[in-house]
Amino acid sequence: MEQFLVAGQQVRALRIAVDEAEPLEVLQLAHPESALEAAVRGERDPYAGILWPTSIALARAIVPELTTGMRVEDAGAGTGLLSLAAARRGASVLALDHDPVVLQLLAAAAARQALHVETRVFDLTAARILPACDLMVFSDLLYQRDFALVVAGRAVEALRQGAQVMVGDPGRIGRDAFQDAVAAHGFRTEFVPVRVRVPEEERDELIGIARLRPHAGRG
Repeated sequence: MEQFLVAGQQVRALRIAVDEAEPLEVLQLAHPESALEAAVRGERDPYAGILWPTSIALARAIVPELTTGMRVEDAGAGTGLLSLAAARRGASVLALDHDPVVLQLLAAAAARQALHVETRVFDLTAARILPACDLMVFSDLLYQRDFALVVAGRAVEALRQGAQVMVGDPGRIGRDAFQDAVAAHGFRTEFVPVRVRVPEEERDELIGIARLRPHAGRG
């Protein structure tokens, strides 16, 4: 499989079908196994540079929700499959991630497909207000309880701004904490299971998809 350099990273292109159109192309680190080993050793966080099954499931789930001109924010965008899917549907897309390198990979993937995705370095744990949007998506961010609480706070923030929120999770340890935290603010979550398979993998993964909508009369 072809490999090439983007932003100093050895990457390869993966083609992912998310709807009836041609598959989308995402750029993934060429050697994810080595990257994960580096994470265990405490080196630079590589996880955002890997395509995870949740991104595929959530990208397919958001497509029916999209309309031309809808403002979509992809929080913790990683390889950016959700951002690319939304951009191809005519949405105005802002991809947020703490890692500037993966945002460069996403920008390169968008350019290769003549898609427009705005990217912005954004740390969800920082005291910065989220930009306003119509749909906020969080894909596979509930991997630690403490960070799941951060995601819950950001989800509630987006809901109070009037956005819809969609969350994809494969059953990480922080899911219960996320659900309890948003419930404390009056928002109920139910993760509906769907099956998905990453290209080159031999088995399906079970992913939960949750939809949250703002209460009537709240801004």
